[in-house]
Order: sequence, then structure tokens, then C-alpha cells
Amino acid sequence: MPFAVAALNQPAVAYCLVIIAIAGLVYAGVARAAFVPGFAGVAAALLAVLACLHEPPSALGLIGLGVGVVLMNIEFVLPTFGCAGASGIAATLWGSWQLLEPYARIEARLSWRIAFAVAGTGLLLAAVGRAWRSRTLPP
Repeated sequence: MPFAVAALNQPAVAYCLVIIAIAGLVYAGVARAAFVPGFAGVAAALLAVLACLHEPPSALGLIGLGVGVVLMNIEFVLPTFGCAGASGIAATLWGSWQLLEPYARIEARLSWRIAFAVAGTGLLLAAVGRAWRSRTLPP
């Protein structure tokens, strides 16, 4: 089996591609003149679709990620005093945990699953924060 096909069959690689796609598309949607993150997000989304053909992702996990990203964006738009941000981080962690369920069946190590969920949530939080920060900077 070629290396690229073998790598796309791993649930952790599919999760990383989904996170990169969401982060790139959020950054491209919020920031001005963000062609490269948008292109990277679309490319990662297409690769994630290919990776998810082997084993479909959890619908609840994808919904949790989506709700988490929306809540994190709401935190930067409206003055919610951290409630929407904390809820968004919790929803993103829960969605990541659900998406990494196939990885738990392959690898018996709980620490890897926790590390991937926290790293993915951190990347999404950084992408949302940087996108809204770049929007407030002068052109």
C-alpha cells in the first residue's frame, strides 16, 4: 500500500486534516486577504473527505466541533465575559474526543487521545483568535 494511502487510513491523520480544514476556513472567512489559509483549508477538507471514506467520522463529533468553533467566534464578537469561549472550548474538546473514538480502538493509550484533543482545540482557538485579531489591525 502506498504511504499516502496508508497515512490517510489512520483516524488521527483524518482528525488532524479536519482540524486544519476548519482552522484554515475560519481564518480565511474572518481575516482580510487570506488566500493561502483558505486554499490550505479547502485542500485539507478534500483530503479529510478522502480519509473519512475508510471509516466515517462521528456525526456528533463533527457537530460538537462546529458548535465549539461557532461559540468561540461568538466570544470575539459579543461581550459574553468568557461564557461562550469556555463553552466553545468544552464543545470542541468533546467533539474532538468523539472524533478520536476510532483511534482509541486502534491504540490503547489514553494519553495520545487526550493529547490530540487538546492540541486540536488549541489550534482552533489560536486560529479563531488570530483571525479576529488580524481583523482589528489596521490594513
